[in-house]
Amino acid sequence: REPRFRQNCPGRCLTVRDAGTTMNRTTGLTAQRQNIAGLLTDIPEAERTPRVREAVSALTMQLHDLRRQLDEMERSAEMDFFLPVLNRRAFMRALKRQISAIKRYGAAASLVYIDLDAFKPINDTFGHASGDAALRHFAELLTRNVRETDIVGRVGGDEFAVLLCQASPASARRKIAMIGSTLAATPFVWKGLTIPMSFSYGVHELESEIDAESAMARADDAMYAQKRHHAQAATTVPEKM
Repeated sequence: REPRFRQNCPGRCLTVRDAGTTMNRTTGLTAQRQNIAGLLTDIPEAERTPRVREAVSALTMQLHDLRRQLDEMERSAEMDFFLPVLNRRAFMRALKRQISAIKRYGAAASLVYIDLDAFKPINDTFGHASGDAALRHFAELLTRNVRETDIVGRVGGDEFAVLLCQASPASARRKIAMIGSTLAATPFVWKGLTIPMSFSYGVHELESEIDAESAMARADDAMYAQKRHHAQAATTVPEKM
């Protein structure tokens, strides 16, 4: 799923791209194409031979292809090299822009930090190919179960982050808990073997006074608190009656 270019307004997460850079490049190419197309009006009618018209048309098509290639390169630079989600750098840019939007508009948004539980044993037991397949299984499930306006990124080896627009911490927790239930009901299968997967998560409500790195750190801390709680619950031995 590719990042969508969205208008900078409340109620929607901001575009993943740096709008200023993209618009400057695209505007420059468009201006060049218009200039080339305008050559026909500058050339006297008597000199507008079929060969001249063909040359101008060819140059216009080349600029069109160049703009398309630039767009594809920008999208590729934003995506994780392996999974259908943003890479960390692109996600952090989106997070910074969303915090700026909160300062300007007061729009609500929550940041979720996710870490897969017991992922290393999958690699160690079944090999790295199985680990890669497990990551893709989770990433695809995650992107299918968030809104089109939400943003998903891979921020570490088996760590993901989700930017939920117009979502309070409570609604963000309900959403991620639902995704956890969906993951439990849709187990990862490797060579005919069903391998259960689960994750721990932390939620942080974005504020206008916080920077992107601090927001990630707070969501990460909340995730580790939940992971420690899960570990303690798993090792607690009931007292004998």
